[in-house]
Amino acid sequence: MQDIIHGYIADNVKIDKIADYTAAGTDAVTSSELDMQDYDGVIFLASFGTPAVNNLLTMHHGAVSGVVAASVAATTPAASDEDQVLDVQHPIYRYLKCVASRGTSTTLEYLIAIRYKSRSKAIENEVAGTQSVDKFNAPASA
Repeated sequence: MQDIIHGYIADNVKIDKIADYTAAGTDAVTSSELDMQDYDGVIFLASFGTPAVNNLLTMHHGAVSGVVAASVAATTPAASDEDQVLDVQHPIYRYLKCVASRGTSTTLEYLIAIRYKSRSKAIENEVAGTQSVDKFNAPASA
């Protein structure tokens, strides 16, 4: 069976900013925790200010909230990659965090998590004061 998304993508995925901008440094940045209940996958998006092979994303997971420690998946960036994507389907444990390791002094512009394949379609992406979602269908040309 093939999965088909109908309508807007924003109606079919949960989008969360899980870490804000971080000033230049070499320390790792750990995201807020994600609860994967009712989702089969997540894609992490990150943008480092300066590309380097030792800047990478790692997913950590755990069965209990607040006890997320085991590292299980990591990106393998090239020297010229500043934007990285880590896509994980069917994580074994319910609670996840993403860690952005900065081996070279750099900023971290953001960490975004997009949870997908929801088993319940009640997805709300509007977050008052922090996130808005606008949708257009056949907008007029300028």
